[in-house]
Amino acid sequence: MEWVMFIIIIAMIASVSDKQDKLSKKIDNIKSDNNKIVNKQKKDTLVLDAYLNKKVCIEIDNDDINNSYLFSSMYNTSGEIIDYDDEWLEFRYEDKSKHKIVNKFFRIRDIVSINEIE
Repeated sequence: MEWVMFIIIIAMIASVSDKQDKLSKKIDNIKSDNNKIVNKQKKDTLVLDAYLNKKVCIEIDNDDINNSYLFSSMYNTSGEIIDYDDEWLEFRYEDKSKHKIVNKFFRIRDIVSINEIE
């Protein structure tokens, strides 16, 4: 009877050890995914630094934005990137139909491309 209990205890310890290894691998995967996200955000900010306060044309892919057609590859609305943070970008352009300067905020994830105009 003692041997049976001893074998059951060893089996339980082995089972717990396997579960701990699986959890440790999941935690490592989550940490590496978070590091990839942080590295991508750093790369995005480095790219945006190159376009800050320069004349650029941006292309947006989000139909929920008012006048999003202005920021398609067909219209090539030009303006300049005024400011940005981790999630948002401030873009200033001239609305030719209303003859006024407009500041608009876009999510960085909605931006398809940024092309510098020389």
